[in-house]
Amino acid sequence: MRELVKQRVFGVAAHIDAGKTTVSERMLFLAGIQHREGRVDEGTATMDFEEEERERGITIHSAAIDLSWKDWDFTLVDTPGHVDFTIEVERCMRVLDGVVLVFDAACGVEAQTETVWEQATRHGVPKIGFLNKLDKIGVDFEAAIRSIESSFGVVALPLQIPFLIQGHRIKIADLRDRTVLSYTFDHAESQCVPEPWPEGETAEALEMERSSLLESLADADELFLADYLEDSEQGREAIDAAVRRCVLSGTVFPVLCGAALRGVGVECLLDAVGSFLPSPQDRPGCDALDAKGKKVPLALDPKQPLVARVFKVVASKHGPIAWLRVHQGKLEAHAQVWNSRSQRVERVHSLYRLEGGHLDRVEHCGPGRIVAMRGLQDLRTGDTISDRAKRLTLPPWTFPRPVISMAVEVRKSEEREELLQALESLEIEDPTMAFKNDEETGQVLLSGMGELHLQILASRLKREFHLDPLLGRPTVAHRESLRTPYLFEERIQRSYQAKTLDVLLRARFSPHPEEVLPVVVLDPGAFPEGSGPMKRVLEESVLGSLPRDLEAGLKYGYPLVHCRVELLRVEGEEEGSLPSQEDLETALSLMCRRVGEEAEVELLEPWMRVEVQVPEAHLSPILGDLQAHGGEVGGVEMRGTLALVRGRAPLGQLLDYSTRVRSLSQGRASATVFFESWRASRSQR
Repeated sequence: MRELVKQRVFGVAAHIDAGKTTVSERMLFLAGIQHREGRVDEGTATMDFEEEERERGITIHSAAIDLSWKDWDFTLVDTPGHVDFTIEVERCMRVLDGVVLVFDAACGVEAQTETVWEQATRHGVPKIGFLNKLDKIGVDFEAAIRSIESSFGVVALPLQIPFLIQGHRIKIADLRDRTVLSYTFDHAESQCVPEPWPEGETAEALEMERSSLLESLADADELFLADYLEDSEQGREAIDAAVRRCVLSGTVFPVLCGAALRGVGVECLLDAVGSFLPSPQDRPGCDALDAKGKKVPLALDPKQPLVARVFKVVASKHGPIAWLRVHQGKLEAHAQVWNSRSQRVERVHSLYRLEGGHLDRVEHCGPGRIVAMRGLQDLRTGDTISDRAKRLTLPPWTFPRPVISMAVEVRKSEEREELLQALESLEIEDPTMAFKNDEETGQVLLSGMGELHLQILASRLKREFHLDPLLGRPTVAHRESLRTPYLFEERIQRSYQAKTLDVLLRARFSPHPEEVLPVVVLDPGAFPEGSGPMKRVLEESVLGSLPRDLEAGLKYGYPLVHCRVELLRVEGEEEGSLPSQEDLETALSLMCRRVGEEAEVELLEPWMRVEVQVPEAHLSPILGDLQAHGGEVGGVEMRGTLALVRGRAPLGQLLDYSTRVRSLSQGRASATVFFESWRASRSQR
């Protein structure tokens, strides 16, 4: 392993079918990781190492692999393009230093591209772009660049221009040093020959593009501006240095181009990853919390106490495998470490470098790097693993809740326990799935982020656990929220189990749209003065039990969202006294029921963002169907003979939507649907 300045931990992300796994496979092939390039359509892709991925031709679980390119060390993370697996992209963004966004050059920006862009921007991950599939019919390079700028409000900076796309031949001009790469290809094999800079009208057009590149850089980077004003003829070294500064600051978005399936342009993309994306040292540091809640700045120093984050857990027959990013210190095989969530000290059994579908054992892993670990049994995504003595903790992660569910029933009663154990294993891996077990009916409710998500989970039950349960029709999840603030003040009194409950509670329930999950706050004067050690016990009891009560809902039995609950006063039977912990938790539960009866509680349903790409001849039926099912058409963008329809609709009207769209368009349209927000249910209007 080289020094950290030469390390790049980056991801490849895109909309489904933009070709990002093919880009990754070509990278591995060029780096000598594999002697034959894997292909998605043949099910031989190295990055798609689970059977389900190879069968469906989409990347479901992010896989990572170490490779060397020239004088850089890369860790490449391949992420899903299907919206039902956005969580894989989300958790990877939290550990990446940079990302390559792959676009279909014939389509430009698509729905999932926008989602990935938003995720990368939110986590401050620097980005570069690759316009793929230049060999595809209908490519419009300039339109794709315009779609990037209009969709993201960013300066898209083409470093390369394809000026000849003809049959099995593509010529790409690199504006930085006026070089031309001429590719000829037959199927997946290509040959690249450098050619001189063209002459005549082509040269004039390319020179105009180069001038535009330099002017955009001068506008974005003050150091480059100073040099440019002195000498407008800047060379590649100065241009690359300026592009790198702009990528790290997020002021421009450099774009390269090629056709990965044909072997066109990926070498230049690898060079760009090394030249433009940051090393771990270029990224802002993060803070951990010590046992007293004090912030501790972390450093990329192997001699400091260990702090690492679990960003993925995968079940295996030899025990769970955890993928971690080391933020500080050194993680060593056989070392004892502390898990912040379980509050347990456990021993690391072994560490591995990630090689797509297989693992190579290593003895240690330093800061800034990604490693796989075996040995710790109780692990979840987001866990902090740290030095057993210092016990530092990284801020917790939160994940979106499922929006769709289906009933799962075993065919034989003796399989019930096996089903529950299998679902527990899947739940460890996937924080966006959930299941509920009804002991009375024997039914299990399986929940996920979309129909494909549920299909994959059901398929994994069959493939990995040899279970073939009966599956119900998917149903939509709901939530509750408050329309208006509500002040609860009541002395709750009742007799139960030969005891008398007598607790005074005062609490303010308020709409809180900024946060999805309920926020519970304790007023400083909530408990009587002089409460002593019992006050701390009751505070912890409130912060533990009240969120559970809110999860059960106030009125309709669905989890409460977008709500802030401020507990203002708690007293026992006598003024100034404290209730017991049991009485307080019972009173809080009863308070939630009373609020549900008296406050303005509304039922929410999930609304989805919809994007349909359809030939213009079939546009009208698509628009009519969306509106007929309660949806909203946000706009229609024409891209040649194709129309891109953007809209919104309630999820309950979008079950089997892909099938409906194919039927309305004679199989020529494709639809993308993903969660956007919770809205008041139409049944209440």
